[in-house]
Amino acid sequence: MARGGQRGYGNAGRSAYAGGNKGGQSRAVYATGAGQRVTLARIRAAVAAAAIANPQTAPVFDPSKVTVTVGATEDTSLTKFSTANAAAAAKWLVPTGGELYRNSANNRAAIFNQNREGELGNFSATGFAFATTTPAPPPLASDATKTGLNATGPFRIFRRTDAPRMQFRLTNVTAGAAVRVLVNGQYVDKAGYDMSGSNNYLTLDFNGVRESRLITIEFQGLVILFSDRIDAGSSWVVDPTPANAISIIAYGDSHTQSGNNGSAYWGAATLLFGDRIGAFDIQLAGVASTAHTYKGGTNQNLATIGETILRSLPRKDFSIVILRGGFNDNGRSSAAITAALLAEMRQVRADKPNAIIVVMGTEGGATGPSAGIIATENAKRAAFDQANDRASMFIPISTDPAGAWQNGTGRVGAPNGTGNSDTLMGPDSTPAHANAAGEVDFADKWVPAFLRGLDRMVL
Repeated sequence: MARGGQRGYGNAGRSAYAGGNKGGQSRAVYATGAGQRVTLARIRAAVAAAAIANPQTAPVFDPSKVTVTVGATEDTSLTKFSTANAAAAAKWLVPTGGELYRNSANNRAAIFNQNREGELGNFSATGFAFATTTPAPPPLASDATKTGLNATGPFRIFRRTDAPRMQFRLTNVTAGAAVRVLVNGQYVDKAGYDMSGSNNYLTLDFNGVRESRLITIEFQGLVILFSDRIDAGSSWVVDPTPANAISIIAYGDSHTQSGNNGSAYWGAATLLFGDRIGAFDIQLAGVASTAHTYKGGTNQNLATIGETILRSLPRKDFSIVILRGGFNDNGRSSAAITAALLAEMRQVRADKPNAIIVVMGTEGGATGPSAGIIATENAKRAAFDQANDRASMFIPISTDPAGAWQNGTGRVGAPNGTGNSDTLMGPDSTPAHANAAGEVDFADKWVPAFLRGLDRMVL
């Protein structure tokens, strides 16, 4: 849908409402300052640049300039940065926004990158010598028994290098979960590369040409990044975040993960959304089977969205913090949902005073949307209203006056003609998850709604 179309307009001068013609509301707001205005200006500039070119719309990288191979052989002629020692691992392997920790029980290295846990390798006490100051994995602030580390959505790591040849060792890649490569923001092959089994080595060869390039490795799920190799004398930057870059972290449930039948799609709506608004780093911090009040998993051992925020948000300075979720709160107390989301918004604002907060409604899946889903979204809207946060926006999903984004009770494999869920939901038997086409459709609605919210935001 074109920007500014029938999906409604926002609330000029106050917390932005990005869907439906609700009209403005005058209310007290948090104090705003120069930092929020700078963030807003950076986002608007990124949006303008992304309208010209972004990874989703750019042509593929010139295949004549790079050869990508996958195999079982390590190129020992290249200089290795590996997990052989903690200092090298911390310097060379930790993804953007991540930290290196030691599991004191088995001396295993673990990267905690937001709420994702990517283990570097199973090292013996003698084979992997940690300094005594290397911290053990941190427990959740509220409950040390809750892990909340089961996110499987696609994510990216970045390197900037002038190396004409490089190699990555990636292990524990799930069969069928390919790896994709971008060079200077352009995909090399959108089909990706199968690195399951013994095919642990991903090699990029730029035909001997040495020039600075941004290399992005995109994963469909959790993998172990065991080592990087480049030719001697090359520059190598692990966190090549450009000045004024936009970074996003998105909290929520399996919808944020983009999970369906245990798999994660390349076209995760959050990833598509982030690319299309010009974000550089897009972190999917959703935890399946959770919500604002609901804790899923065995014996309720997963983290609520609020608990995940407490653990992960301080690790990086984010431009945009997205609060999704709520499907798993269906049927629970509206008052409790409102209180939980209000606490989340206040926690985000306390920790990230300059961030723009995007509160999403609740995905309807193939529920209709049901009365319970609508009640949950209304409870979330109530929290947004109570927060009175000027640098925030609310984007309705199931109560959008222009129509629920996900509607109907059918799904792929069991259509019934009641709505778009016939083709956009499933094929999993639960009435929850979008398929790849559904993720694209969600992003197609999300982007213009967000842009409307930006248009109405005055700080």
